[in-house]
Amino acid sequence: MPVLVKETTLQAAVPSTAAELLKSCPNSPYTSLLVTSRGYISSLDQHCTRLLSGLTRLRSERNGAAKDLAPERRPNSPRDCDEPNLTLNLRDRVVFAVQLAVSSCHLSEKDRETAVPVMVTLVIDNRPTADPSGALLAYATALVLPNETESIEVACMAPPRQLPDVKHSDWALTRQQYTDVLPATAAEGLLCSCGGELLEGFISNLFIVQPTDMGLLVQTAVDGALAGIKQREVLDACQALRIRTQRKAALKQERHLWTEAFLTNAVRGLRPIRTITCPAQNALDWDTWEIHFPAYNEDSVFTRVQSYMQVKCAQDLFQLCTD
Repeated sequence: MPVLVKETTLQAAVPSTAAELLKSCPNSPYTSLLVTSRGYISSLDQHCTRLLSGLTRLRSERNGAAKDLAPERRPNSPRDCDEPNLTLNLRDRVVFAVQLAVSSCHLSEKDRETAVPVMVTLVIDNRPTADPSGALLAYATALVLPNETESIEVACMAPPRQLPDVKHSDWALTRQQYTDVLPATAAEGLLCSCGGELLEGFISNLFIVQPTDMGLLVQTAVDGALAGIKQREVLDACQALRIRTQRKAALKQERHLWTEAFLTNAVRGLRPIRTITCPAQNALDWDTWEIHFPAYNEDSVFTRVQSYMQVKCAQDLFQLCTD
């Protein structure tokens, strides 16, 4: 059963899903993290940084749009707040809220036996009518993760986000129209540009591998896509493994060269792709096509990167109090 914490207090009214929470807090920065059965969190500081940078970006947008409004109609801004530093102790606030949410999350006996992890969605409430200091919300629910070695199908579906440089709650509502028409066989949709760039997934970063005269090249979009926490870790892993990378989106016009593809997500980890398709119901005005990838083996870029990260990422863990 999911639980909701507001700063230091459990809430009686709990949305049925994290998406419902996000829809109830428009224009708010958020991030999602995974807490293992032993209370470990990966990349805690990066999640806090994402919240802070998102809050700054969204408030800058909101205050800029409010300049033409009459003073009495302008939304609260950080300069109007009693607490001038909204970043004060955010890491401590996050740790407390996550600790309370996870400890209060009522796992079933089966979930406890199988050590099911808990997904926590953190939101800073940035609604104009909300407390201008930005209340921290933590929504926790048990999550059965997909098999990371099981390859998936993804589909080119929609144009890019309007604000790709910030992870914000409005995207949960915007993407619903594309999720509703996603092919049943596809695990996730892809966002693509009018120039043929495959930018990112609905909730993941996309990596595509192709051979070049200088060896294998791993491509992932930086411009026009949300910067991912796992994306950064994959790029670091490629550097350590001496695999060339290019911070640039792959082009559909070059799909005949692709040999591998995979998604990354801070909660779901790395997922290999077996098929990329462009279905008839895409909102890109693209012709239909599809490309299939062979089975992944120990020499695949995906497998090598995944193996490296399983060791490396274990060194960047924060453990909650388990008493």
